Amino acid sequence: MFFYALASILLFVAHCRSTESGHTVVASTSMIGTIVKEVGKERVNVITIVPAGMCPGQFDLKPGELKAASNAPLVLMHGWEQWMGDLVLSISERDSKVRRVPVTGSWMIPSVHLEAVDWIVEALSDVDFEAREFFHDNAIEYKRRVMDSERKLEERREAFSDIPVISNQHQSEFLEWLGFRVVSTFASHWDAAPRELAEIVRTARRENAVLIVDNLQDNTKTGRVIAKTAERIHVVLTNFPVKGSYTDAVNGNVSQLLEALHLSREQE
Repeated sequence: MFFYALASILLFVAHCRSTESGHTVVASTSMIGTIVKEVGKERVNVITIVPAGMCPGQFDLKPGELKAASNAPLVLMHGWEQWMGDLVLSISERDSKVRRVPVTGSWMIPSVHLEAVDWIVEALSDVDFEAREFFHDNAIEYKRRVMDSERKLEERREAFSDIPVISNQHQSEFLEWLGFRVVSTFASHWDAAPRELAEIVRTARRENAVLIVDNLQDNTKTGRVIAKTAERIHVVLTNFPVKGSYTDAVNGNVSQLLEALHLSREQE
């Protein structure tokens, strides 16, 4: 059912490079899609390929979906998507503009996110030059909201200062930005050997790690096993906006962490 719905949406894109309400932009993830919507507003129609709750690195595209995406005037992707090679090969440069957003690091961190905003503004302006000033004005307003949200988080971040945690590798940068001390990480799609799991559990106990932090877009089995064995709280954060905005996702993660810390203290 999901693939049928996705194929139908992208087939619509294939028949309509742009509509009366704006240019169609294909975004590989909800993180890119969220920024495009904030900056482009009514000048763009955004099609997000990978659902926010799924792992974008392991997503599989069907041949029909590859063909459908080929006529979009702009396709934006991070560059680490494993299926990206097939997508790029399927797209004719005459018909589409494929852009890899060259921004590294966790886009959940405001400074990284804002760097991506600047880059995407330029990509949209290349497709719709007449709206360049419109995109820039929207970006200024959006960046102001992101920075306001970051300032409001400063006091809450103090509660995380130097608290030891074990982290999924895709959440470690974000946790360190918040102030946590990440004492060990575990891989996302990892069928760990008992010896490796035991070592992480020993580290959790030795360093008195308070939380085992996992990533929603990954298989959380390994994190659950570590948390159960080490007798620690298991908390799952998102790396992409799921419902709502980017700032909603960041604030939601922070609330999850505060709740988990409260629960941990109650169990001491």
